[in-house]
Amino acid sequence: MPHKTVIEELREAGIEESRIAYLDLDARGNRKITTPDQLDTLIEQSIDLGLVVSRMLV
Repeated sequence: MPHKTVIEELREAGIEESRIAYLDLDARGNRKITTPDQLDTLIEQSIDLGLVVSRMLV
């Protein structure tokens, strides 16, 4: 059985697409994120800047 992606699990759980944040953790500036606190900061900054858009999954 293939593994589901986090996004598939969220969709199946009934989460609206507009409430799912897509962050590219492979992007050059995000590769050094290694702790939950760093991830929280990235999410907060992305929301503040309006960068949370439907593109790539975390």
